Amino acid sequence: MDRIVSRPATGPRRRRLRRRPVAVLGLSLLALIVTPSGALAARDATPKELAAFAAANNVGDGPQCLTDEDGTSPVAGTDLEGRVSELDPTWGLSYRSGACSMAEGRTLYRIVGGTWTVVTTVSGFNYCRAVSPALPDRVGEELGMCDPTPGGTVLGAPGLMPNGKGWGASRPRIIYNGGVPSGLIVKIRWKHWGSRTATGRGRTFIYKPQGGYYRGSVRAQLRAGRLGTCTTGGRKTYRRLEVRVPSRPGGKLGRWFSWSGAQDLCSID
Repeated sequence: MDRIVSRPATGPRRRRLRRRPVAVLGLSLLALIVTPSGALAARDATPKELAAFAAANNVGDGPQCLTDEDGTSPVAGTDLEGRVSELDPTWGLSYRSGACSMAEGRTLYRIVGGTWTVVTTVSGFNYCRAVSPALPDRVGEELGMCDPTPGGTVLGAPGLMPNGKGWGASRPRIIYNGGVPSGLIVKIRWKHWGSRTATGRGRTFIYKPQGGYYRGSVRAQLRAGRLGTCTTGGRKTYRRLEVRVPSRPGGKLGRWFSWSGAQDLCSID
């Protein structure tokens, strides 16, 4: 009986028990690295909150009309995009699809009397007090709704590319050259915006070696730099954007390259 009680656990079981605290510690350290102190990160809206956003907009098609910022046609139960503030959970935001009864844009919501209500809808990017005087700067920045300071740093010159998107905007969630799908990056999340170098992550589309595009999007990393101005006395502007993408879905990221081959985002020759 003494031998049974004092027998150590089997080798594999003992190794698993010893690994668990290390794994938890590793995740904790990773969280500290990935989420720096003071970082702003709104959470994804729940299906119930998305439905409440749709009801507030009187959207007959339901929450599928609240779609990704790339403006793709909505499919019921998919392609949703909505966020709720972690700093103040009475504020929320959604993207809307042009395929629904409403125009494309970002809609800001606030809980009033226990119900989500529409505060405003915008299609461009402005500073927070211009969006809504009641919207706190940090909440607006966290949601990706607005710039906390008038005249904040932007990416490139406005109207840089015909039919493009994101140029001349602060923290653009979409960058588009106005041409082929490989010139589009969506769902961009930026870090260190306004500093010497800003970094971001998003989704884009890549060619197959035999031609055409892979189905679905792939990850993309962005690096904005060369901080200056495009005009005398103009807004601070990132004049260079570098990107790297994998050569195939799920593959390793490749080398950095200048977006659209542009060496200066103040003008395209």
